[in-house]
Amino acid sequence: MRVAMPLTRVLAKVAHIRTTIGWITLGALLAAFALGLLLSRELSRPLAGMSLVADRLAQGDYSARARGLPADDHGRLGDTLNRLGSEMTVKISELQRLENVRRDFVANVSHEIKTPLTSIKGYVETLLSGAINDPVHSIRFLEKIDRNAERLTSLV
Repeated sequence: MRVAMPLTRVLAKVAHIRTTIGWITLGALLAAFALGLLLSRELSRPLAGMSLVADRLAQGDYSARARGLPADDHGRLGDTLNRLGSEMTVKISELQRLENVRRDFVANVSHEIKTPLTSIKGYVETLLSGAINDPVHSIRFLEKIDRNAERLTSLV
């Protein structure tokens, strides 16, 4: 028994099958590309938000926080950024407090030193303007200068 078919019909069938396979392949590639694009956007969305938070932290806005974090590596990275912002806020508050303490200390020391220096300068000017020749006042002025110099020494 022999079955025969013209070669043109066979070639037409093969061409039709090739065209069908080509369209199916093209459709599958387009679907894979679209799915890959959607997945990559979904996976990179938390990173984009964390990048904005990191930029704000770098610019000194330590109140910036990452929100809506997934429970994966991205979420752990966001939690780390949030902790960094909180720690920086605490450290800056502590630095500001220390700066206020330093400023108050310098103001107090300046005042404490200025008072005896002003007194010493006044008595010396009085002595230089002629009171050095007055034995009663000159001894009293020199004693006050000595007391204020001792006060400065104890302050230092």
